Amino acid sequence: MQDPTMQNFTPPPQPPEASRFPYYTPPQPRRVFSGKDTLFAYLSLAVGYLSATAFPVFRTPLGAFLTLLLLFGLGTAYLLSHGMKPSLRASLCGGAFLVLGVSLITNGNATLRVFVYIAVLLGFLFFLADGAGLCPGGWFSNGLLQSAERAILRQPCTGWKHFWPALSPFRKGETGKRTARTLGWILLGLGAAVIPTAVIVALLSYDDQFTGLLERLFSFSLDGFWEVMGDLAVGVIFASVLFGALFALKLKKEANEPERETAGARTHVLPKALLCTAVTPILLVYVLFFISQSGYYLSALTHVLPGDLTYAEYARKGFFELCWVCGINALLLLFFNLFIVKKPGEKHLLQRIYSSVIAVFTLVLIATALSKMLLYIDSYGLTQKRVYASWFMLVLTFVFVVVLLRQILPRFPWLPTLAVGCFLLFALLCLPNTDARIANYNVNAYITGELNTVDVAALEDLGTSALPALFELHEHLRGQSDPSAKPTPQLEETKAAIHSLVKEMTERLEDEGFFAWDLPSLKIRAYLNGI
Repeated sequence: MQDPTMQNFTPPPQPPEASRFPYYTPPQPRRVFSGKDTLFAYLSLAVGYLSATAFPVFRTPLGAFLTLLLLFGLGTAYLLSHGMKPSLRASLCGGAFLVLGVSLITNGNATLRVFVYIAVLLGFLFFLADGAGLCPGGWFSNGLLQSAERAILRQPCTGWKHFWPALSPFRKGETGKRTARTLGWILLGLGAAVIPTAVIVALLSYDDQFTGLLERLFSFSLDGFWEVMGDLAVGVIFASVLFGALFALKLKKEANEPERETAGARTHVLPKALLCTAVTPILLVYVLFFISQSGYYLSALTHVLPGDLTYAEYARKGFFELCWVCGINALLLLFFNLFIVKKPGEKHLLQRIYSSVIAVFTLVLIATALSKMLLYIDSYGLTQKRVYASWFMLVLTFVFVVVLLRQILPRFPWLPTLAVGCFLLFALLCLPNTDARIANYNVNAYITGELNTVDVAALEDLGTSALPALFELHEHLRGQSDPSAKPTPQLEETKAAIHSLVKEMTERLEDEGFFAWDLPSLKIRAYLNGI
């Protein structure tokens, strides 16, 4: 029987292609870019080019920090111009990452500067997404990890292809005609200005200073040309990603897409019996290990060397193996949280017990490894690698303490706590001048007698940040030596290291100019001018 509601139904007209191709899909309408989109595309290109000129960031720290300020300013202007006012959480997040970016000019460590620059760029992408309201949840929502993943990985990748079309200022309709007319008048005005400008320049060329300024401004160098072309190529790539991240915010807000199912909800497929059985032998191995090696590995906690080992042999022996074991334990906990079957309303008591035991065993291993490292530092001083290793051990300690709290308190906001805590630990490492702290510790420990020797070559490897400590060491050695006798080899080595680092700093500042300045260089220049 025919449906009475379909008696007067007339199907909509179909294009001719639909009869020939059963799977025909109509073409998507061409995306129309507004004048505001074109403006931000060109602004992204300018910021991208300036960011490229700031590379490498460890040589031009001030320039890198200024480009980050421009980046956050551009992102804030885009959000506000499209009616997306950043929330308090987004504003605090952006401000925190900008404070972290200050370490570019406070820390002289080249490696840390690179990592800080990358971290601030990633924080900028999250600031954009959160400012646009694309990160749902409260202040301590555990879903922020998925939001950060979308902001950092997906949004720039979905919007970068719109960069080149947005650069075109021509539009259909009255707006496009008005833009083309304006550009035409601009080009005509530039053409009309050629002859009078040339005449005025020729008349004013009698002044040597004016002529010299023109030669400096418009001189052509092939080396400089290729450098500019390289910066422009890198800047275009940077600008496309930047504009993609900005334009993706607009697309998301217009589409008003609902949040998709997170990946973690689809991975809880393995039964508890399988995972617990696989982890139990590992835990038994840890128990046997602690019983058999308690007098050897845990002797670091009492600062007593076992057997006839030296401090260096004892500190290095087993340290990296313990670090690997801690990493494996972190993977075990990740497997427990991602793959074990979880039912709604279930307390997951067995999983929490196993996770707690793994966390406790790992904290004992971390305490052993960190004690060995501290014993090594007390005997031989600090180096960059020893600082990095100790810092990494502290981060692992914080991570596993949070994991343990998560098992005891199921409602504990573990993911935001991890994010904020790791950020603060990273800022604690980067904001102070790490290399200067290392040099000061070693020199002061040598002067006070805590260290028997000081490695001047290692201090020189720290760069210009070690200059204040080298000056102090030079004064100490000169005060101990006999003025009438020949200078000692260590005093000569210290003097040579000071001259080498001062020369290196002077050449860097002259080559890179204003954007190479940082706080350690300013302090050293002030010290040199005062002596």
